Amino acid sequence: MSTDDTIGTWVIDPENSRSLRLKMIRKCKQQRRPVDVILEAEELLDVDPSCSEALFYLGEASLQVGNIAGAMQAFEQHISLTGDLSVDVEIGVAMVHFEQCDLPTAEKTIRSAIKRAPHAAQAHFILGLILELKDSGKRETAAAFM
Repeated sequence: MSTDDTIGTWVIDPENSRSLRLKMIRKCKQQRRPVDVILEAEELLDVDPSCSEALFYLGEASLQVGNIAGAMQAFEQHISLTGDLSVDVEIGVAMVHFEQCDLPTAEKTIRSAIKRAPHAAQAHFILGLILELKDSGKRETAAAFM
């Protein structure tokens, strides 16, 4: 920290501020406080719009509170910044499609995540939900994946 003598206020180094915000976002996520995750992530993104980690957390939290369009926007920005379609991001994108009732796209996306991470329990659970909703004779397939 340093003082700015011209206006007499404290100035926090941007990297320290970013680090503190990310720490708070992680803490709020751990405490299952999605609204606070959203608030902290948005504050950080106002200052650093290229913070991909904040975008990912914003996407997850937006899904939790039912802001499906906001979740997709955050995930898309994360992917465009990083080129990263990690399993966690892929699961988030699949959940967005699931919430939008786009079951074919949700199924395709979640199957891709399962291929990359066959032991990802959340992905298998989501696939089971999708197949149950599709209810087109694929119950045996769902059981095989669970």
